[in-house]
Formats: sequence, C-alpha cells, structure tokens
Amino acid sequence: MTTPFDQPSTLTGSPDPEGGDGAYSFDGKPDRWRRYRLPDPQTGKAQGYTRATTFAKSISDTYALSMWGLRMGGYGLTLRGDLYARLASTSLDDKETQNGIMEEAKNAAGAKVGANLGTALHSFTEAVDKGEQPNIPPPYRPHIAAYTALLEKYGLEIVDIEKVVLCATYGIAGTFDRIVRFTRDVTVELPGGKTYTFTKGTLAVLDLKTGKDLSYGWLEIAIQLAIYGNAEWIFDKVAKAYSLMPDVNRDVALVVHLPATAPGDDVKATMYAVDIAAGWDLAKLCADVREARKRKNLATALAVIEEPGVEGALLEAQDEASGQGEVVVDIVRPPTLIERAQTARAVGDLSPIWMEAVRLRQDSRELADAIKARKASLLADSAAG
Repeated sequence: MTTPFDQPSTLTGSPDPEGGDGAYSFDGKPDRWRRYRLPDPQTGKAQGYTRATTFAKSISDTYALSMWGLRMGGYGLTLRGDLYARLASTSLDDKETQNGIMEEAKNAAGAKVGANLGTALHSFTEAVDKGEQPNIPPPYRPHIAAYTALLEKYGLEIVDIEKVVLCATYGIAGTFDRIVRFTRDVTVELPGGKTYTFTKGTLAVLDLKTGKDLSYGWLEIAIQLAIYGNAEWIFDKVAKAYSLMPDVNRDVALVVHLPATAPGDDVKATMYAVDIAAGWDLAKLCADVREARKRKNLATALAVIEEPGVEGALLEAQDEASGQGEVVVDIVRPPTLIERAQTARAVGDLSPIWMEAVRLRQDSRELADAIKARKASLLADSAAG
C-alpha cells in the first residue's frame, strides 16, 4: 500500500544502495564538494573527480524526488515535536542548521529505511559473489536466492566486484557493482524491439538496483553505466594504482532490479538490458549542460538609475514643503504581535501568533498575558451567546 510520502524512486547516490557511488578518497583527505579524490593517471597529482551519479543527474527531471523530500520532511516534523520547536527557533538565515533539522525530520519519517535495506542487500550479494557465506537474516534470504537465480539464468560469472573507475574523457569517477562474463551466447531484447547477442566470453557491466521503482531513473542509469563501460582506468584501492579498464561491452549493460521489500512481502528480481551506447550519447549532453552552467559572460549592465525608497521620498517631500506650511504624513505600520492578540477574532487565531513570536524570539510575558486575556474574553463572549 502506498502513502502520500512514498518515494517515487530510490535512485543513485550515497550511501550506495543504488550504484555504489559514494565519494572515495585514495589518500583519506576529503574533497570539499564530496567528489572522488584520486591521483591523476598521468601526473599522480591528487584531484577531485565528479561522481558518475552526480554527472548523470545533470539533465534529469528531479521534481518528483524533490516533492518526495518535502513530503517526508513535513511528515517527520509532525512526528518529532522537538524538531518542530528547533526549526521554529532557528533563523531563516541559518541554512546549515535548518538543513540538518530537515534531514533529521526526513529520517524520522523513514526516508533512510529503503536506503539502509538496499545497502544491506548490496553487502549480502557482494559476500555471496565472493564465495563467502554471510549471515543473512531469514527475511532476506529470498532476495539473495532470486539474485543468484538470475545470474544462473543468463549464464553469468562474476569477474570483478565494486571497483573504482575513472572516465578521463569527462573527468568522472564512479564505482561499478560488477563486471560479469557470459559463459554462453545470450540474446537479449532492447527497447524498440531490437535484439542484441552477447557472445560467449563477453564482459559486461552489471549494476544492482534496490529501489522500489526504477521508472523515474532509467535516464540516469543509462548514463551512469555508460560512464562505467567507457571508463579508461580502473583504480586498485589496495595498491593505490591504476590499470587499464577491461574490455567490457560498450553497447549494452545489465541491471538487476532487486527491490528492498519489507519482511514478509513477495520478492521479485528482474534482469534489464540497458542501451549504454545511447547513454554515452547522453553523457555528451550532460557535459554540455555542466559547461553551460559555468557561463558568466551572458549579460552586461548598460545603465543604472537609482530612486529613493518610500521613506526617502517622504523626507524629500517634507524638505521641499518647508516654509510652505506643515506637511502631515501618515505612515501605516503593521500591527504588533500584542495588538494582533488584542484584536484576534477567534481563539484559533491566538496560537499562530504565539508560534510566530517564538520564531521571532518575541515571546514576552506581556504578549502571553495579552493572549490569555483575549482568549478569556472570546470564550466569555461565546458562552454569553
């Protein structure tokens, strides 16, 4: 059953239930923009590389995901009165604190549940693919069984697991989930009714996705996997050294969709073929968009005319009228919080006044007394009929 707070899709990102693309630093020093920090393959000098998932989002429509975040944050505030109070007492200028509060609110609403389960499934499948026997809780054993059955169905063997790659063409880094080898010829269907045959021995990129719904994310996924497939370098975290990327297929990649369902729900694993040749064409568009965002020379100020504000204009009027009789100027100001409390028309109008006072840090004893007096007066009027 869905709710108004259900996420439209759990896409790529960090932590890495959807693509293993958390920022990595080879020397332990963080990058200020949370990018990959790797040595330049030619000079060895450390530098930051944009994450593949960030790059792939350059042309995405993130409206649905943004709206999901707003719903989760709002719902979390209804569950956590302490966060609501903290938010009310924080200045709008304190963006860092407000962002932290809203992240806590989203987590209170369960925003990280799917990501945590996805991370667990990634860890379980990785251990199994390494030939280990992890302690998998019973509710998640069907997930792993479905995953391994898909690999067997398509005759896939694991060649490499969770490696950092660098696509020097666009200065992008990322972490693929798997490189697999086909142990027999396999023909798959692509969008538009086209077919594609992987011959025995072909290497391909395979990614594990654990979000509920991938329908919002195929554009990003195709670009992300195209970056992996066209990367020139693979980085060894242990040796801190590069080697050439294996000769993987650059036309089609694979995705195993293994939704991180709750215990007791049915488990369904699906194998997808992804057209990464098209994804590579779209990567060029991403690069163009990111370059366009850097443009600064698009407008020139031709003239500036300044006029005095309202108060300045009134002062000028008074100066001009001096000696010609008194000029009377009525300036209308907004009512104070106490005046609003004293003239409130309903009891329900008083609480918002007090909450605004708390936010503005004007919650004085005088205002509290005014609110109490007005509440008593309104209740008395109501009782009198």
